[in-house]
Amino acid sequence: MAFPPDYLKPLDTRAFKLGMIYAFTEAVASGCKPLAFSPPLDPDEYVEMLRAALLIAEEYGTAAEGDDTIIETLLFNPEFTHGRLIVLMATGRSVLNSYHALKARKSAAAALVDEQRLAEEIEIARELGRLLGYSEEAVEELLRKPRF
Repeated sequence: MAFPPDYLKPLDTRAFKLGMIYAFTEAVASGCKPLAFSPPLDPDEYVEMLRAALLIAEEYGTAAEGDDTIIETLLFNPEFTHGRLIVLMATGRSVLNSYHALKARKSAAAALVDEQRLAEEIEIARELGRLLGYSEEAVEELLRKPRF
């Protein structure tokens, strides 16, 4: 799936993505969600977007950092983010630490088999959903029908 979608192609893609980062940072700072992901970024736009996100985070008193290996869970289609980079926007360092712990847990899950692995993958997806501020209902719906 292309991002932004074709119907938004007439827009300035850079401004569109930066606007999303600004809006998500405001949502994080306002307590709507502990963690937010930027839209998937190509390597040629990543540094500029990360620099801008760090300035926006400073303005709002939140935390931001880059992630070049996005966690893949059952919530989202991995083809949407494969090979792309994102900026993480969070209420603070502890939320970013929770995200990194979840990524480590995801790596460890690769050693599990069959039902154990599936059960762990489901729990990892649920935990990511909580970090992103999604309701339990929204997470369960994404587990049934992943986004993108």
